Amino acid sequence: MEFDHENSSTQRITIEDIDHFPNKEKGMFGEFLSGIYLKSQIRQTPSLLADTEIENADTRIWISHVKGPSVVQRLCFLDDDNDKEVTWEPDFSFEATLPDYDVRRRIFIEAKTGSSKLKGDQRRAIQLAAEQKTPERTTGLSQPTNPDKRLVYVCQLQLERTAIELTYNRASPDH
Repeated sequence: MEFDHENSSTQRITIEDIDHFPNKEKGMFGEFLSGIYLKSQIRQTPSLLADTEIENADTRIWISHVKGPSVVQRLCFLDDDNDKEVTWEPDFSFEATLPDYDVRRRIFIEAKTGSSKLKGDQRRAIQLAAEQKTPERTTGLSQPTNPDKRLVYVCQLQLERTAIELTYNRASPDH
């Protein structure tokens, strides 16, 4: 395969450039960055998955990408408080397994870039997902057979002049 170098182009993107993207593209950038970074953190600190200390630095870990640009995954829950259906489409999800510890988790991430905030139904659906409630319906991939294997994070990304600050908050049944 040969490339036509006359029609090629090299671009350099700065954080300031990203900050000036249209909101949709800025949000997509945040979604992928939040997922990729959390995967990296889990590889470095597998205890994040197991809720217990894993001292073996060389422990095996398998990570499978679940949601990408072509996979839409929507979770629909029935809210017991008011019998209303609430839905959530996670921005990024993947499965991580620690085979030596019999730990397998599906990780869901909702990413908010800049001043973006959670919406009401979205907030409630995320809470129900964190409570390990079984969805009424799903679109896309099937849910884990053991719903208590779900970890749910909300990641807030702030684009700064020379860096990007990522803040992960793990959703829990209490919040």
